[in-house]
Amino acid sequence: MPIDPEYLKSLEQCRFEECLNKLDAIVREMESGNVPLEDMIHKFEEGSAIASICHKKLNSLKQKIEMLQPGREAAAGPVEPGSN
Repeated sequence: MPIDPEYLKSLEQCRFEECLNKLDAIVREMESGNVPLEDMIHKFEEGSAIASICHKKLNSLKQKIEMLQPGREAAAGPVEPGSN
């Protein structure tokens, strides 16, 4: 059973934390051992799609942070171990 494209679109509109919570719920359900094999495959596909959405959201947020703080890494220089 393929994942509903409308469902995926709705997830793309959710906040990162919401997607992560949905992914966590799927993982917990799968780990419970109470999911039939056919449902397990569907849950795996759904979880993979949500993980991909989370990854895209993280990359987007990372790019926004880098744009807001240009040159921050270069200005900070390398971090020496034990130099707190």
